[in-house]
Amino acid sequence: MTLGDVVSGWQRERTVVACAAGVASLIAAGTVVGFGRPWAVFAATRAAFAVTPDALVRVGITEVGGAAQPVFAAAVAAGLVAGLAGAVPLGRRLADRVGDRLAPAAVGLTQATLLLAVSGRLVSAAVGGVAGGAVVFAAAPTADADDAGRRGLLRSVGTAAAAVGLGVPLGLRGSGGGTDGRASEGSTADGSDTDGRSVRGQLFQAAERRSLAVPGVDGLVSRDFYEVDINAANPRERRSEWELRVTGAVETEQTLDFEALSSLRTEHRFVTLRCVGDPLNGEKLDTALWTGVPASAVLSDVTLESEATRVMVRADDGYYMEFPIEALEDAFLAFGMNGGPLPRAHGAPVRLLVPGHWGEINVKWLAEFEFTTEDRQGYWEKRGWHGTGPVHTVAKLHGVETTDGRVVVGGHAYAGTRGLSAVEVSTDGGETWTEATLSEPLPGRVPADGDPPEEVVAGTATDAARLWRHEYEATADHEVVVRAVEADGTVQPRRQGDGEPFPSGATGWVSETVDPTG
Repeated sequence: MTLGDVVSGWQRERTVVACAAGVASLIAAGTVVGFGRPWAVFAATRAAFAVTPDALVRVGITEVGGAAQPVFAAAVAAGLVAGLAGAVPLGRRLADRVGDRLAPAAVGLTQATLLLAVSGRLVSAAVGGVAGGAVVFAAAPTADADDAGRRGLLRSVGTAAAAVGLGVPLGLRGSGGGTDGRASEGSTADGSDTDGRSVRGQLFQAAERRSLAVPGVDGLVSRDFYEVDINAANPRERRSEWELRVTGAVETEQTLDFEALSSLRTEHRFVTLRCVGDPLNGEKLDTALWTGVPASAVLSDVTLESEATRVMVRADDGYYMEFPIEALEDAFLAFGMNGGPLPRAHGAPVRLLVPGHWGEINVKWLAEFEFTTEDRQGYWEKRGWHGTGPVHTVAKLHGVETTDGRVVVGGHAYAGTRGLSAVEVSTDGGETWTEATLSEPLPGRVPADGDPPEEVVAGTATDAARLWRHEYEATADHEVVVRAVEADGTVQPRRQGDGEPFPSGATGWVSETVDPTG
């Protein structure tokens, strides 16, 4: 063995120890805060996202989609591990001046300082430093000279593994709060109510009856609702802690807690949301049965100043959006979703639903209504988006099935509060059009309190998507084009601008080439 081999092996061992100390430090710090928003990973992710160029954020939204945030957070976490690993040689250098025995303490202090700078959480940073120092301590040689190398390395890796193995379940168990998004007792996994005598049960059964059989496409109520927000980790506020502040251009500022909110007139509403970053034939368009209180009931005792024209809606995670006061007239504060409590990922304890508008103003983790007398930009407007207005009409083409020359196509169509009268399909690239089968509208809003009324499924949902389906025969490849017609007869435009999601939402007719033999 050459001297170079010895040096190389020594360097590898030190690198492994440093990385193990970095991982242990980061996981231990996360355990203290339940791997929630205060964790250094998420604090660093927020800081990095805030300075990420708008063009890169746009690519993440429109091209990468829901995977962008986890990938971004993972990259930040890897960077933090590297930084904490780099603290090991820095700590050792500090220890060289005061004695080798203090190397673990010096490493722990260096790592704790870095964690504190990133997260601002003293206890979390201190625990992270202790864990990292423990890994370095485990790597220290004992009196047995034969133990100086690989055994120390194994001890350090074992210590790091123990920190991860114990820390992760402890942190997750201690996180508490919120829900996991599954339906509550009395509901099935897809959100349908097992008790057909209840209001919810009758509404879900009506939705199932009115859904069309479209291959590969959800019914009128979505099984998996899309998620878009600015967080790598969602807020964990409990109902008992929640408050809504009403501030700004009002005669008297007010605060409402969850108990007061839930004591108001409660309703069930079918509502669809669509993300402004949704590609033309993308999948960020979903429908759920929401339970909550009309915004008009919440704000009934609020007197606005005569000059008030806008409202800035703020969320617990720092998100904010601003739009005209008129949009609040039929808005809804939801605290239930598909038969259960509102899931954390969808804004628990309370979120805002604004009929017919892009998803970005349907603020999750609702915290404040600030009424203003001037037009100000919201979070995404500052990044170049313009998604505070009404959604664009769209007919999606998500289901295609071919069997012996028979073709079935279908999907969802949505026009916001403008409603739909028809969906038209062309099987020759747009030369001729045929009206597709369109599902009945979902039921309208109904009171959630008391016994189910006899006409619980009466009325029509004013802001919910519908399904369309078309079946025909074909013998050769052809282009299927689909477009929606609004309730007043307005035909969905072929395209507005360049048709891309940025900055004001995708527009145009969806088309797909179909092979009837495939």
